[in-house]
Amino acid sequence: MKKNFKTIIVFLIIATVLLLMSCGLADNETKNVSENTTSYGEYSWEEDMDGLTEPVDNSTGLEDGIYHPDDFGWSGGTGRVSLSCDEVEVKNGAAWAVISIDSSYYDYVRANGKIYYGPKANEKSIFRFPVALNHNNRILALTTKMSSAHEIEYIIYIYLEAADVESTGSQAGTLEYSAGKNGDFKEENTAADILSDLESERNETADIDGLTLTKKVSLSYPEQFDIYEYEQGYTLIDIHNSAKYLIIPEDGHIPESLDDNVVILQRPIDNIYLAATSAMSLFDAMDALSRIRFSGTAMSGWYVENAAKAMENEQILFAGKYSEPDYELLVSGGCRLAVESTMILHAPKVKEMLENLGIPVFIDYSSYESHPLGRTEWIKVYGALTGKMEEAETFFEQQAVIMKEQAEYEKTNKKVAFFYINTKGTAVVRRTDDYIPRMIVMGGGVYAFDKTADIPDSGTSVEMSMEQFYADALDADYIIYNTAIDTSVKNLEDLMAKNRLFADFKAVKEGNVWCCGGDMYQATDRVSHLIRDVHLMLSDGDEKDMVFLKKLMKQK
Repeated sequence: MKKNFKTIIVFLIIATVLLLMSCGLADNETKNVSENTTSYGEYSWEEDMDGLTEPVDNSTGLEDGIYHPDDFGWSGGTGRVSLSCDEVEVKNGAAWAVISIDSSYYDYVRANGKIYYGPKANEKSIFRFPVALNHNNRILALTTKMSSAHEIEYIIYIYLEAADVESTGSQAGTLEYSAGKNGDFKEENTAADILSDLESERNETADIDGLTLTKKVSLSYPEQFDIYEYEQGYTLIDIHNSAKYLIIPEDGHIPESLDDNVVILQRPIDNIYLAATSAMSLFDAMDALSRIRFSGTAMSGWYVENAAKAMENEQILFAGKYSEPDYELLVSGGCRLAVESTMILHAPKVKEMLENLGIPVFIDYSSYESHPLGRTEWIKVYGALTGKMEEAETFFEQQAVIMKEQAEYEKTNKKVAFFYINTKGTAVVRRTDDYIPRMIVMGGGVYAFDKTADIPDSGTSVEMSMEQFYADALDADYIIYNTAIDTSVKNLEDLMAKNRLFADFKAVKEGNVWCCGGDMYQATDRVSHLIRDVHLMLSDGDEKDMVFLKKLMKQK
């Protein structure tokens, strides 16, 4: 009996092996898990029978291994998602790119005459496929987020300085690459293609049964929201990757068949509890402070002068910080809306409690905008909420003019490190695509951490080891210490007490150590002033003309 049992087991093993071989799993590139599994997950591909993309010559003279691109650019699409290249793998002399699309709604990519599938992680879709290095590569990515599945065309360009360009083959029609936002190309898809994609996304986002869309509000810089206006005074604010807020007139009805993530806000929207400090200056700029009744910041914490005065006169009441609001005060005071920063995401029970009490929660994502004026343009969101869109648009146009004038600042190539040291002794810097590094660049400088802080899904800040921080910032021409976060640093001695290594820094030796105060984060209406401050700092301008920056001096 035991012998027969062993015979059966052996037979089953042999049969299984033969079955795998017959299916081609041991030697088929489409299903070879061991070949197609990386730290990002499992990839697979199949022949593109429609022939919508052409095979590329991905041969290269590089040695086999993992490479990180020296630069990456892309063009195409609607601008609602971004692409990034995490790594390039050279295997058997051929280049394969790992491309991330910052949306989990992409199912496959057509490239190299095939269809490629990949894993989803951290709300991203990740694909691995052959590319010609230092040349344009055309791909088609299928998204299911629109009203129907839709393939969107992108052109990607991966630059490796070490690549043997001649061995990668020759491709006609190479675009001129410019290292701008997202590595944009100077040429993009045809206008018809882009308008078609935009129209499809607009239909998916803005079409509401029973309402007639009349206008999509014109926006210049924001990436985090869209605003749509409808007949009879209805307005939809779409905060990307968060929620949609439908504002209905005081006597309006709630449309049927709304999506689950649509929050209803009925006019008048007043008695607001404002816990998002960056929004206060925008309310002030369009003369809408009267809509705010409660604050999540005490009077002593406000740098917005009119807000502090309103609290002093008890026109605005302190109702507890975002994580510990005074629910009783908010309810008895008739609070109709809580405007929160993304910090509320770390206190989900507070958000749930507010909503259970009948107080809708609006989350401000302005800190996620990569362009400084993208934050300022959030004034249009609050203009829509308060019915002051005309005032909001007028104010923003004035700021845009100032920003345009600053575009002429001369590039100095001087290196600037912006950071603070946390309680763990770790350096905290701003992510490369954050608005503060961008303001440093617009002021004429070079951000010291433009490579090492380029970390997707890390929020707006990046913790960095002192070893890496030392390597990046040692030769920085200027240091700006973020005293808005770490208020303990008031002079050079305080900075040196954080770490004795600061004595080695070029900026410390040359006396080019600066700091910024808490007013910088609240001055969303005056981002141009910080750019001007950086320009003055780099050009040895008068400190008296600066608004946010001041020099750190030795203790007297």
